[in-house]
Amino acid sequence: MEDTKDQMSEALLDGWLQMSTAISNERLVKAMTYNESMVCGFLYRQRKEEGEALTATELCRRLSMKKSQMNLVLNRLESQEIIRRERSRQDRRQVYLFLTDQGVPFYEKAHREILKLPGGVIERMGEEKARRLTELMKEAAACFRRMQEEEKRTEGVEKE
Repeated sequence: MEDTKDQMSEALLDGWLQMSTAISNERLVKAMTYNESMVCGFLYRQRKEEGEALTATELCRRLSMKKSQMNLVLNRLESQEIIRRERSRQDRRQVYLFLTDQGVPFYEKAHREILKLPGGVIERMGEEKARRLTELMKEAAACFRRMQEEEKRTEGVEKE
């Protein structure tokens, strides 16, 4: 039984690495890096949903990105006037991030380019397989997040 689990783990890892390599070898957007597009995507959705503004700390948490990485991304996007930072009036320590009016069309154009990749996969796999793949990818991502949370809780208990 353990051999089967190990074989399945190897097969899953192989598939995961093939997918990761295929995606990372092809720069999804020419105008910005992967991390920049992820940050812009979060800020874009936040703007459209008119939800609460996001801080860099919240973006770091949601994107599992280190603060140093986030600062590099934010500085670059701000220098290009794609995002702006705004200090909270209630708590001066809080700095909120927003996509600028110039940043919105910039991101929308980049996002249309990104959509060509999954669009090509749908064309080649067919809609039904692509739907199943999407569900499985989301389920796998949720499993990984739960595993990471469990690991963090376990590490916290061991340190006490």
